[in-house]
Amino acid sequence: MRLRIAFFAIVLACVASLPLQAQVKYRSSVQATYRANTAEAAAVKRWLIDRASRTEQGQLLGDFDSLGETTVRVDTPSPGNTFSDPYPPVPLPAGGSPGQTIGISSCGGEISQQWVYLWVGTSGNGGWVLQSYSFTRVKSCASNA
Repeated sequence: MRLRIAFFAIVLACVASLPLQAQVKYRSSVQATYRANTAEAAAVKRWLIDRASRTEQGQLLGDFDSLGETTVRVDTPSPGNTFSDPYPPVPLPAGGSPGQTIGISSCGGEISQQWVYLWVGTSGNGGWVLQSYSFTRVKSCASNA
């Protein structure tokens, strides 16, 4: 028991001695929802298709004809407590910064879909990499049930 308490005290002393910036990491998040059949929703659809992964049979991963209301969320690591753009950009960015993610969700035609992309590489040299995709048939897009 004394060993645990001593270890805890050492860890606590080490953490307490770190500068505040090393203990706190900030992320800025912005989110916007676009109605189906708008110019913004069409731009998001083009962005998704341009980066779409393919199945082993060569088919695009996603049902892009069933997109309805579309929500875009951009999360960006920040060096400080600063927030940049008030809304996700449309068209969505071709480039990004390390650790930045873009999440896109849509429901239309009784199909709910979500994509999450992560920027991998440096700010000047990298690409958006699909981290996850989900496809769910729902009874109603209003309830996503």
